[in-house]
Amino acid sequence: MLRTKTEKEVVHALGRGDACSVRRDPNTLRRWAAAVEHDAHNALDGIWSLAVDDSYVLTVRRDGLREQVLLDDMVDEDSWPPDAWAPKHRKITLDLEAAEAVADELLEVLRLRDVSWPSCSQHDQPVSHCSAEWICSGSPVHQVALFGALQPPNTA
Repeated sequence: MLRTKTEKEVVHALGRGDACSVRRDPNTLRRWAAAVEHDAHNALDGIWSLAVDDSYVLTVRRDGLREQVLLDDMVDEDSWPPDAWAPKHRKITLDLEAAEAVADELLEVLRLRDVSWPSCSQHDQPVSHCSAEWICSGSPVHQVALFGALQPPNTA
């Protein structure tokens, strides 16, 4: 089943006017899907597969599970501070925005399927993400791993 944006999400995006003017690069999304796939292999049971096609569909697979999510083809510029779009930061911001898009959708698929993403072994807090890092919101907030480098539970 292909999950698309809700009407509220679409109205919010359209309401931004010209803020939504940069198209995502499918190859960048694919690169981050491969990194997040590696982390899913290490963090979850089963063999996971994440793939992004040319029409911006992210397919998440594991055993009998197959979930497809239509990624927005436009960058969510409003989710970043204005200075992130300055010429000297723009390239890295586009890269990190793609990383977040892939991780957001994987975690949403897992939530909808009642699959638990791991918790931090130090604080027993859920691991979330910021940019291209898996983070723990325990005290103190800290990096667990970069995308693509998450270790299996209880080995880090």
